Amino acid sequence: MTHPRHGIKKIYQVTTDKNVPQIHLNQIAEGLELEDGWIKADAVNYVGKGDDRREIGIEIHSGKNRIVR
Repeated sequence: MTHPRHGIKKIYQVTTDKNVPQIHLNQIAEGLELEDGWIKADAVNYVGKGDDRREIGIEIHSGKNRIVR
């Protein structure tokens, strides 16, 4: 059911130990080279409250394993 051909999107919430600058969100949205190939997020946004830039949400529909680490 979660095979990419079904178009099921997965949303990950990531908490980092430092603020994530907007330029890094843009890089994730444009695509990144991983060990097993290229991946592009469907959406990336801050999810923290107020000015907290340590929590981001990443939406993807790729079938690759362990994309978010």
